[in-house]
Amino acid sequence: MHGYSSSEESDDPRRPRAQPATTNNSDQKKKKKKKLPPQKNINRTWKKFSNRNFHKALAVLPFDPVQPPATYDSNELLSAGYERAAEECRRKVE
Repeated sequence: MHGYSSSEESDDPRRPRAQPATTNNSDQKKKKKKKLPPQKNINRTWKKFSNRNFHKALAVLPFDPVQPPATYDSNELLSAGYERAAEECRRKVE
């Protein structure tokens, strides 16, 4: 039958053997870490991300700020804006 081990399976040298349980003083001396208050735990986590040491730049980003539009009409009617955009498009196509 498969499932539970029989005496002949337990004698198989290829089968890993379970280590006997030992009670060492080192196991008894191990103590659980103290739980920190929530804010200290958060501060410790954020400290990992905010490093004060500067590192070498990996890429140089181009300085290309977005230019404001030359004519800015905030109260432009929708129909006028559509007509202006359509006219600009027609000029580009031609």
